[in-house]
Amino acid sequence: MKKTLAALAVLGAFSGAAFAQSNVQLYGIVDGGIRMVDSTVDGINSVTGVQSGQQSGSRFGLKGSEQLGNGLKVVFQLENGFDLDSGKLGNDSRLFGREARVGVEGAFGAVNVGRFGNLGSGNGTFGIIGGMASPFGTSFADAGTQGTLLLNDRFDNSVVYVSPKFAGFQASAMYSFQTNGQESAKIDGTTAKPGDTDKNNTYAGLGLTYAIGKLQTGLTYEQFTASYGYLDGFDKDPIAEKNDTKVLKLAANYDFGIVKPFAYYQRGEGGKLADFNLYEGTEAIKSDAFSIGASAPIMGGTLMASYQWFKSDDFKKATDDLNSVNVERQIFAVGYDYPFSKRTNVYGVMSFSQGDGAWDKETKAVHVTGWDANVNRNVYEIGLRHKF
Repeated sequence: MKKTLAALAVLGAFSGAAFAQSNVQLYGIVDGGIRMVDSTVDGINSVTGVQSGQQSGSRFGLKGSEQLGNGLKVVFQLENGFDLDSGKLGNDSRLFGREARVGVEGAFGAVNVGRFGNLGSGNGTFGIIGGMASPFGTSFADAGTQGTLLLNDRFDNSVVYVSPKFAGFQASAMYSFQTNGQESAKIDGTTAKPGDTDKNNTYAGLGLTYAIGKLQTGLTYEQFTASYGYLDGFDKDPIAEKNDTKVLKLAANYDFGIVKPFAYYQRGEGGKLADFNLYEGTEAIKSDAFSIGASAPIMGGTLMASYQWFKSDDFKKATDDLNSVNVERQIFAVGYDYPFSKRTNVYGVMSFSQGDGAWDKETKAVHVTGWDANVNRNVYEIGLRHKF
């Protein structure tokens, strides 16, 4: 028995030494509460229940680094997501669905490969816009920027380069060879569809940030190229070869101490919002969005408020090109966050979303299928978050 205990002690010592040398950190967030989604559309009932990850997705992960010498360092991160209310894996049941990457850092900057958030998102290590654009970040259902933000995701098979900082500026470039699943070989489409097609959904993005003092700004341009037939099953025709989603995003915030204002603007072609595809046949539809918001320290916590607006009016009625559909969404949100400690806080958030989608804006005679039901709703959330 004594020999066994001694062996375990030695093993523990070696394990601790290995962790210390490679600088491995175990971390996580447990976030849960109550959410009520109250639809304002006739015939759709409200839903109330326990919800995981309202402020921050519940997760645990490992990250670390090792010095190689000559200023080079190997870094890695493996981050799991899970549903607190059920205990199940999140992110389509992936073991490390939130982030899985390995890379090298040095004087040249950093290069990483794996799965991580796109540049224009608020997800993970390399997401630029989402968290910078709103006091709610990309959290709290409709209150966060995901209520109007296009291309807010995580992509497989990705490589990203982040430059060193120079006079407050930092540049990023990212590419995904296949955004979801394993890469596929190119198909000779002559046997199935006219012209060559590609089964891979690819992504390319460029980002630039500027931070000085209490000012933060970010700019991204992204392009998602869908494979042929990407929209099959969504009541739309397949996207033709090389028909792209293109999105430009700009965000900024400034901390004045007594108040911190946030703002962002987005110009898009195509994409998907509130489970609605912004395509007309094979044509990507243009849209605009913006958000303004602010946070302020009050009574030991943080008061947050924001307004978001999204609009696209390029859809054409099939039988009459003179009538354009107006797809519009507005979201008002207010919330309060109070910290019990550096690692534990409580929160409460309310968001009020209003949407309109009709062939004729004046008569609203023919509505866009599914749009109104998904965007006309009020969401109420309270919860507790703990970091470790």
